Amino acid sequence: MPSAKKTAAKKSAAKKSAAKKTVTKKTGAKKASPKKAAAGTKPPVHADGTLDLARISAKTFEAAVGSEVTALVGNTTVRLSLKECEAVPAFAAPGATRTPFTLLLVGLDPEKVLNGDGTYNLDVPGVGVLAGVLVTPIISPFPITPGQPPARVYQICFS
Repeated sequence: MPSAKKTAAKKSAAKKSAAKKTVTKKTGAKKASPKKAAAGTKPPVHADGTLDLARISAKTFEAAVGSEVTALVGNTTVRLSLKECEAVPAFAAPGATRTPFTLLLVGLDPEKVLNGDGTYNLDVPGVGVLAGVLVTPIISPFPITPGQPPARVYQICFS
């Protein structure tokens, strides 16, 4: 026969499970990992294979967070890490067709940096190529990881 503690624990777990289902029903959100969700949807692209910047959203990049991104700079490349993708609904203009979002990237090669504001082509694995996006350095180089060389942080904003 189950103890009173085990019975109470089962009831508590059942309540939590019911609460999660209620939240899911209220929001209409499906319980799927970002990688699974992103895998089922293809990002909108132009005929040349570059991403359609007018039709992408934060969801386009969710599964790529943590991956290495390559910025094409003339005849060389700069390696970056996509650290964060954040939707910023508070900054949406009236009648906006999408929720504004930002991407934060960290430089992986201290000797190779993107200098100043500039437009670059970025190759994002599993997503595609962003052509001509404005990449802004937002923090001067500093050690991201103790004991490692300083890294530069960049931001891309989409409104």
